[in-house]
Amino acid sequence: MIRPVSRVAAALLFCVLSAGALPARAQWMGELSGTVMHPLPARPTFGVVIYDDTEQNLAFRRAFLDALRRSGYQTGDDAPYVFSFATSITWKAKREREIQSERVRRYPVERGEGTAPQGREGDVADNPETRMFGDRRTTPPLVAPRISNIERDRLDISVTLRERASSKVMWTADLALPLLEEDRDRIVRSIIGPIIQTIGRDADHEPFEVK
Repeated sequence: MIRPVSRVAAALLFCVLSAGALPARAQWMGELSGTVMHPLPARPTFGVVIYDDTEQNLAFRRAFLDALRRSGYQTGDDAPYVFSFATSITWKAKREREIQSERVRRYPVERGEGTAPQGREGDVADNPETRMFGDRRTTPPLVAPRISNIERDRLDISVTLRERASSKVMWTADLALPLLEEDRDRIVRSIIGPIIQTIGRDADHEPFEVK
């Protein structure tokens, strides 16, 4: 005869084992929205333009080009179609109020302007808003993100694909993800795949895992 306590313990053990058998759900999710401006040719060749050629940004360029090649795309230094990337941070509500009080300009007009509170310019050297992938975003996204900034800061990334010869914008993407920490490698791991999978098509708030 099984005692009641043993019966409860057995039930709890069953629940634990059953839960362990289920696939783990991603704890943090980002989203991507894409907009086609002009159709791309059947077999385009891509390049990546980096406006701020720090070693980290150049490493990102190499990683993105390598991922393009592994996905079957052609790449080249003088490719007719080029990607560029720009980032900004939407601070969580409390921090946003603090920043306003410190008179920080979130979206500077000129590329060279700083975004640090006055007297703290040296603190932003590793900040993702400091041209994380080559440039700082200065305009709102085409598609407003749904990722909340109530609890956590949000990293916003704009991707632009242009025709090199004419500078005509062919395709854009806007990504948003929780800024859990200033971990560039984690962000890179999370965004490259979703961007490449969406090249040249419209997308509406498609989710992706923050790995």
